Amino acid sequence: MIRYRGKHLFNPACIGIVTVSLIGGSSAWVSPGQWGQAPLFGAFAIGFAALVLSSAKRLDIALGFLIGFAAMLFGRALYLGDPMAIPIHQLQSGALLVFAFFMITDPRSTPDSRIARLIFAFAIAALAAWLSWEYHFRGAMLFALAALAILSPVLDRLLPAHRFQWTDPKGPRNDPEKPRDGLRPRPQLVRS
Repeated sequence: MIRYRGKHLFNPACIGIVTVSLIGGSSAWVSPGQWGQAPLFGAFAIGFAALVLSSAKRLDIALGFLIGFAAMLFGRALYLGDPMAIPIHQLQSGALLVFAFFMITDPRSTPDSRIARLIFAFAIAALAAWLSWEYHFRGAMLFALAALAILSPVLDRLLPAHRFQWTDPKGPRNDPEKPRDGLRPRPQLVRS
């Protein structure tokens, strides 16, 4: 419902979770361990996500977020003198993988250019790390994504690129001039 130039301003699932968490107070919260830390789940999630994100051309934002967040975790552990087992354990969270591969990568709410997506990913990783370390915020990644959603249209404006479009693999049916099933497709707003 909330759009700017034909793109979602917020990731719909993220803003729904954040809204319920804020309205529900202590009776609604996000469990960081709900997805577990099993290596089998992680391998399955990463494999499936890589297939989907490769075709959606959004694997860069997932990897950018994970690399940025991991660098912050390892940097903090080094600074505090913690054993490396702590950040390694933190990176094994199923919730982190679900967020990185399925939540932050929505093509309708992320910047269009690759460099803008990486900036967006690093900004979310930094805010999520700060919220979780300074304020021990549950669901810090979700709140960071919701808070920084406004960066997407700003980055699209500063670093314009072609907008993502799902294509029909059959080809000819994707012609905007031909009606599909008797209906004309809605025109898309695309910047030149």
